[in-house]
This record gives sequence, structure tokens and C-alpha cells, in this order.
Amino acid sequence: MMHLALKYCGMMWSLHVVSSASLCGASLQMERQMMMQNVMREQQMAIQLARGRDLFHWWMAFYVTAAVGAIAG
Repeated sequence: MMHLALKYCGMMWSLHVVSSASLCGASLQMERQMMMQNVMREQQMAIQLARGRDLFHWWMAFYVTAAVGAIAG
């Protein structure tokens, strides 16, 4: 018997046809845990990139303002 399985690949979900033999409880749970870990890892990386970008923008704004003040002042 064939079933449809939803898998997360990279940045999007995709639908796969799998046999019922591959849907046993332990392996399905392990696959879901691995998918969740990948999603969490991608979210953590996105958070780190956003933090770095925000910090960069803050420092650039500070130094540009300080430079303009030093030149004009």
C-alpha cells in the first residue's frame, strides 16, 4: 500500500509517495525529529544572521553620525 508523506527539503515542503513498510512508528518518529532539528537549525542560523545584520547597521549608523559630527563640528 502506498502513502503520501510530507518532507521538508531546504526551504520548502514537498510531497513524496512512500510504501507502508517505511512508515513504521520508530522510523517515522526519527524522521520527524530529524526534520524538526533541520528546521530549528535553519531558524537559529536566520536569527544569527539577523542579529549580525542589525548590529552592523547600528555600528554603521553610529560611526557615520560620529564622522559627520567630527567633520562638521
